[in-house]
Amino acid sequence: MSLSHCLRALIAFAVVAGLSSARPVQAAVSNEEAKAKQVWQMFNYVAIDYGGAVSNGAVIKASEYTEMQEFAAAAERHLGELTRRDATAALQTRAAALRRAITNKADPTAVAQLAHSLAKRRAEGLPLRHRAHRRPG
Repeated sequence: MSLSHCLRALIAFAVVAGLSSARPVQAAVSNEEAKAKQVWQMFNYVAIDYGGAVSNGAVIKASEYTEMQEFAAAAERHLGELTRRDATAALQTRAAALRRAITNKADPTAVAQLAHSLAKRRAEGLPLRHRAHRRPG
C-alpha cells in the first residue's frame, strides 16, 4: 500500500468519523433549542390563560387551574435540564416563584407579569431563529 493511498484512507476515515460524531452533537443542540422554546411557550401560555383559572384568590375553572400548575412545574423542570445552567439559575428561582404564586392562587395580573418576564428572559437566551420576529417600528 503506497503512502498516498494510506493518507487518502486516513482522511476518508476522519471525514466519516467526523460526520457520524457531528449528528449526536447537532441532535443535542436541536433538543436543547426545542426545550428552550417550549419553556418560553409555557411561560407565555400561563401569562395569557391564568386569568381564566383564578379570580380573587379562588379557582374559577378547575381544569384550567390544573393546567397552569402543570405548565409552571414543567417549565421549571425543563429550565433545570438546559445545559446553560449559568443563564438559567436566576430563571429557575423566578420559575419557582411563579409556581408558588399559582399554588397560592395569586392575583392574575401579578402572575401574568411574572410569567411574561420569565418568557422574555427565556427568549433572550433562545437562538435567533426561534425568537418572534418584530418589524421595525
